[in-house]
Amino acid sequence: MISEALRIDHLLINLVQNYRISQLDILFQIISFSVFIAYFLGISYLVKNKELKRGTVFFVAIGAVVIIVMAMKIAIGRWRPDMSEALSFPSLHATLAFFFIVYFWTTLKKYNIPLVIWAGLVAFSRMWLDLHYFSDIVAGAAFGIIIADYLKIRVLNYRLRSLINNKQKLPSFRNYFSEKSQQAAGTPSQKNNKIRKKKK
Repeated sequence: MISEALRIDHLLINLVQNYRISQLDILFQIISFSVFIAYFLGISYLVKNKELKRGTVFFVAIGAVVIIVMAMKIAIGRWRPDMSEALSFPSLHATLAFFFIVYFWTTLKKYNIPLVIWAGLVAFSRMWLDLHYFSDIVAGAAFGIIIADYLKIRVLNYRLRSLINNKQKLPSFRNYFSEKSQQAAGTPSQKNNKIRKKKK
């Protein structure tokens, strides 16, 4: 399975590079860099609206995500497709882009579709510039979505002051994933209601 995934990775990166137009490189470099501009704007937005709680969680989360992704890169040790002296898996840019859109999903509702397109372009720019394989950006995107969703659903529902004073324990990832699986499968009460409706 891993060998097949690697084969697909090389197939896709070669396909992109075969159709790569060098004149568009500067455009994709700007798109790739735009993720950092988005984070600056995101922090500015939270500060302007005096959202201390969300701003603090967002700022701390950025640092944590960067550290975790860099640790994963070192642990996995996969080189970039351009064979530069840099590690590839997972893509930090893809992680940050998809983390951003999920974190601000309910705040910037009218911009959701443009933001999704933007995040996809950021991820694709990494392949276009021959800096990441397809699996790098998929893993990065998935990681960013999961972390942002966890923070929104679990952490932001707790009062920041209580967390700082250790009056409430931070909910674990185990509980988060068990809740997600229950939502996907449906709770027992929901299943019973569906059975009763069918009988009627």
